[in-house]
Amino acid sequence: MLMDELAREHIQGFINSFIDGRRKSGWQSALLDRPSKAYKHLVKFERHNNPSRCKEIQNPEKLLESLGSEKCLYWYGFEEPVFTTALEVAGIWLKNQQDAIVSFVPGKRAVFLFHEGWGWQCDI
Repeated sequence: MLMDELAREHIQGFINSFIDGRRKSGWQSALLDRPSKAYKHLVKFERHNNPSRCKEIQNPEKLLESLGSEKCLYWYGFEEPVFTTALEVAGIWLKNQQDAIVSFVPGKRAVFLFHEGWGWQCDI
C-alpha cells in the first residue's frame, strides 16, 4: 500500500498532534512505515490518544453529518486512504463501524472513529 504525499501529511500530523508522546514512534512505524498492518494498530487509539487534545464523543456520525461537505481524509487501514466529505464518511461508518482516522486539517483537526460506536474529536 502506497500513500500519496498529502495522505502522509495528514497521517503524520495526526500522530504528531493526537497520539501520546511515548506512543508516537510505534504509531509512526505501524501507520507510515508498514501501512498494511495499520488496522491492527488503530484499535489502540483508545489507550494511546493525547487526552488533552482528544475528547470522547458519542454518536460521532452526527458530528460528521453536521460538517456535511467539508473535505477530509478517511482511512481505516485496510485500503488506501481516500479524500472525501464528512457526510460520505458518516454514511460509510454507519454501515461498517471500523476504527478509522478522519483528518480535516493535518495535525490540527480530526475525528477518530472507534469500532464500538463512539469516537474522539481531536483539536489543537
